[in-house]
Amino acid sequence: MPTPSFPPLEPLRPRSAPVAAVRQLLAVGTVHLTARHAPRPALTRFYTHTLGLMRIPEDQPHILSFRHDRRIVTLSPDHDPGQLALAVTQFATLTARLRDAHIPFELLRYDGGLARMLILRDPAMNLIQLAETRPF
Repeated sequence: MPTPSFPPLEPLRPRSAPVAAVRQLLAVGTVHLTARHAPRPALTRFYTHTLGLMRIPEDQPHILSFRHDRRIVTLSPDHDPGQLALAVTQFATLTARLRDAHIPFELLRYDGGLARMLILRDPAMNLIQLAETRPF
């Protein structure tokens, strides 16, 4: 019996890989962060290229929205600065890519060295935590 032929799938992301390999966005529901006066292209590049989230088109021009799986992050000038936590994989590669991209961060080790976290700021000064827990 001949093997069925399927058309090629459209890529879900741009061909250039994001800096972070996000495993999970650690939130319940929607995360609301500030956009302040940060340029929209800088915020869009940070959340899509650096964090690897998908952009969601918005009807309101002053709001930016992104998603990972079913979790949504919105940025609006009306919100206060907030924080976003992401579980990541390939931690060493992520650290090297952030250094190469000249994105400042702080590295923390906790839980007896079994977990580590990168803390950085987005262009609107929201706190971003990229955490890796090693398997037991």
